[in-house]
Amino acid sequence: MLTRRVEQVLTATTSDAFNNTDLRQAPGPGAVGIFAASDVQDSTISIRIGGISYTNASVIPNKGTNAPIQEFQDAPQAVAPVRGGELINVDIVEVTAANIRLIAVWQGL
Repeated sequence: MLTRRVEQVLTATTSDAFNNTDLRQAPGPGAVGIFAASDVQDSTISIRIGGISYTNASVIPNKGTNAPIQEFQDAPQAVAPVRGGELINVDIVEVTAANIRLIAVWQGL
């Protein structure tokens, strides 16, 4: 099975966080999971995958220094089935200065 993974650390409000990455669009049929963590308690995330809104302005969990994510232990912010070419759009709003870690993982069929 094919897998693609993109990780980013953001420090400012960002629209379309996965633009210019391998996971701006689903590379093929499968599923995508989006994980997020922050080192403050007031950043929010909005996720749209394939035109469906999965979360809108949800608070990103405060995970402390460097905003670590344990993909096999932490719950994702969203998980969705995808067809190839569907857009993966993640918007981040930073209120207080923060480090926000984002991970997108696509697993093909």
